[in-house]
Amino acid sequence: MEHQRNEAVHYWIRAIILLCFLCFIVYLVKTGTLMYYIAPRMKIFIQLAAVGLFLLSGTQAYLAMQTARKRSAMCDCQCGPPKSIKSNVGIYSLFIFPLLLGFLLPNTIMASNVASIKGMNLTPVRLDAELPKDVPSVAPEEMDSSDSEQDIPMEREAFPEHEHLEEFAEFGKKINELSSVTVSDTGFMEYLTTFSLYADVLTGKKVELTGFVYREPDMAANQFILSRLAVQCCSADATPYGIIVEDAAAATLQKDTWVRVTGTIGKTSYNDLDVVKVDGELIQTVDAPETPYVYPYVDNFNNLLE
Repeated sequence: MEHQRNEAVHYWIRAIILLCFLCFIVYLVKTGTLMYYIAPRMKIFIQLAAVGLFLLSGTQAYLAMQTARKRSAMCDCQCGPPKSIKSNVGIYSLFIFPLLLGFLLPNTIMASNVASIKGMNLTPVRLDAELPKDVPSVAPEEMDSSDSEQDIPMEREAFPEHEHLEEFAEFGKKINELSSVTVSDTGFMEYLTTFSLYADVLTGKKVELTGFVYREPDMAANQFILSRLAVQCCSADATPYGIIVEDAAAATLQKDTWVRVTGTIGKTSYNDLDVVKVDGELIQTVDAPETPYVYPYVDNFNNLLE
């Protein structure tokens, strides 16, 4: 009798824990904060997990009621829960502790705190040794139809199609044809990679980007890094990427402030590396976007410019 009551208590504890996990997922979905933890493509799996938690919780509750009615829910070949209180507390705390952290700690956007731990990546791809130097960028309005045949070899030289990077070469050509480029959240990493690959060609191109302010301790007063966190699957694999911005007003900006920067692409040296920069012309403070992270773009790059 006593053994059955103990079994019923354990079943109820398990049912409540599973139900709490389900409630936490529902809370994140309802408040729109689920995207703080996972990439959008993973949402369907979390929803399926919620269904599984509901079924498991119901199963544990059913077993608890059956056991309380003196109907053995476990056959003799199975092991019951540990009799030691310390063992039970230790096992259940493995589930209860993270659950409490989820409910008690605020749901906040990751930003500089992650960048300071993982380090900022200013060079998504570097092939400078193989890329041509000092190739002039020709604006569409400056091109003459009579020179079109002569421009083709220059374009091919300026945007060499390296193995596995053909899409970036084509994307760079499209960007070079524009008078200005607005970097959206969608494809943010692809834009930064293209700027990094073809910085010499795209120098002077007008650009607009949005991100949060991050600053390394050894940066000049007129510098900061406009940053975004790239997420593949969930917040655990978030990687900070950014581009240096140089502007006289940089020193007045607090870290983690979200800004929209308008300026021109250039190059600078930082920590003995040649990296892309933006010479700021206009910096505006903006609200953090609804989806603060950026994700890999798997569609045709040309769609980013539509």
